[in-house]
Amino acid sequence: MLTRRELLGYGVSAGMLGKVLASSATGVAAGTGAIELMLQTRDKQGLVRTTTEHVDPRKIAIIAVDCWHFHWCRTWRSRAGSLIPRFNHSFERARKLGMTLIFSPTNAMRDLNESPQRKATLALPNHPLPALMNLPDPYPGAIRYGMCECGLGEACFYNNNVNNQHPDLKMTTDDFIALTQQEAFNILKERRITQIIYTGFATNMCMWGKPTGMKYMRQFGFHCSFARDMTEAITGYLEEGFNPTRGTIEVIELVERDLAPSINMEQTLRKAGVWDGEPVLDYVHLAPWGRLFGGEAYPIPVQVELTCRHVPGAELRYTLDGGDPTAASPLYRAPIKIENTTLLKVAGFKGERPVTRVSEAKYWKYPPWPDPPQVFISDLQPLHELVGEIKPNSYAVKKAARFNRSVEGHVLTNRDRKFCRGIGVQAPSELVFPLEPKYKRFVATVGVDDECMRWDNPDGLAQWPQWSRPIHGPTSYRICQIIFEVIIDGKTMTETPPLFNGVLGWGIDVEIPQGAQQITLKVKDVESRITDPHGHGDWLDAGFISS
Repeated sequence: MLTRRELLGYGVSAGMLGKVLASSATGVAAGTGAIELMLQTRDKQGLVRTTTEHVDPRKIAIIAVDCWHFHWCRTWRSRAGSLIPRFNHSFERARKLGMTLIFSPTNAMRDLNESPQRKATLALPNHPLPALMNLPDPYPGAIRYGMCECGLGEACFYNNNVNNQHPDLKMTTDDFIALTQQEAFNILKERRITQIIYTGFATNMCMWGKPTGMKYMRQFGFHCSFARDMTEAITGYLEEGFNPTRGTIEVIELVERDLAPSINMEQTLRKAGVWDGEPVLDYVHLAPWGRLFGGEAYPIPVQVELTCRHVPGAELRYTLDGGDPTAASPLYRAPIKIENTTLLKVAGFKGERPVTRVSEAKYWKYPPWPDPPQVFISDLQPLHELVGEIKPNSYAVKKAARFNRSVEGHVLTNRDRKFCRGIGVQAPSELVFPLEPKYKRFVATVGVDDECMRWDNPDGLAQWPQWSRPIHGPTSYRICQIIFEVIIDGKTMTETPPLFNGVLGWGIDVEIPQGAQQITLKVKDVESRITDPHGHGDWLDAGFISS
């Protein structure tokens, strides 16, 4: 039989493609016989109740909702991303049983519009949507409001939002990408699906309430459950009072009590005979999972809590010297206090054997803001300027540096502080200036310009009108993650941590070696997979002190 990609290549009509897909769904040889689903619910007192169902795996779809690779909260983004190895391992084995995989990265489709999974979905015929069953909904909005999970101090909700599905999440050409109720319903009907297992993020928001989420599909008559080992809620973090792992567990219990049963995906696949051995898939979770601290409104020290709900019983061991943890490393017993710039690495062990992957997080302590310069570099003529090329799939426009203005021509602004003097650039950028013998120090405050806090409309995807709220216009922020570097005569003198939208400016104060000839001001993209390469960086009040 032709694959879906071959059918699309030959221009088969949507109706014919649907018939072929439907017939192939009933003739899968890999998944013979029913598998056991152990469904877990809770009564009103919170006590666990379990029931067992036996289902043909070819009648099961797994919907992965909003497996994004960017989120406004850094801790949440790291926690969600840490599940990707478990997702990939589980999905590969689910496919062997004949389950249908549907990915639903709502609001994050810029790089997936031309994918075979998306084209296969759009090639299917429309099936009439049934009337909603109007099932009781005790949570008409989010099940629990999601807050920043980085702890006390300044919330990081400025650096919003999402811009694509996680690049490490593996899809095959037999999978689908659906964004709307209609698209998901078409796939489910064509594949003769009766059961849906939900995975993805966030348990209390998108997995429940997005167009393809459980809230709607259960009202269309599908039997919906969710994999409690393949989801994370976003809730919050209060040092030594409430951590994100506790928040996820509480949300899972609320869903089990009021909305839908859960399964353990690993346990289900093991019983089905397709999960072999003891693969190391999981990470220890950190809260906060890296942050800047010590500046205005940032407490010192940071307190880091460690949890590992996916590998119960693991001994959590850590290092603060940059080395990977071993079974002899310090044992985690209480929150770890971070008072200076530190690289924390953590892993779980059972005896001498590592049972998790190595988690790591960097904590940067803010330096003091420098004195204003005596000579502003924006008054000088550069010897050389490099304006980096725009990367593939970027919607940025190549822009040269502007002096005493942002790169788009606005007043230089960082976290609502306005500056008259400085240079606005677009990463990647490089400016080279001559040095005079009288210059003793180079000083600046650097950061992402506030113009990157405005809404952008890169993909222009219309939102499904039956979503919980209408969205008109843009679907993502400009997402910036850039590093500033100062180089003197080819030697790096200082480098900032990755700075995001809305992060308070970082102070730079560099001593200039005697006899130095040139200074290079460089702004780099951290990783184009995570951010669109058009971060607008500002060298604010930048210049030289001569005495």
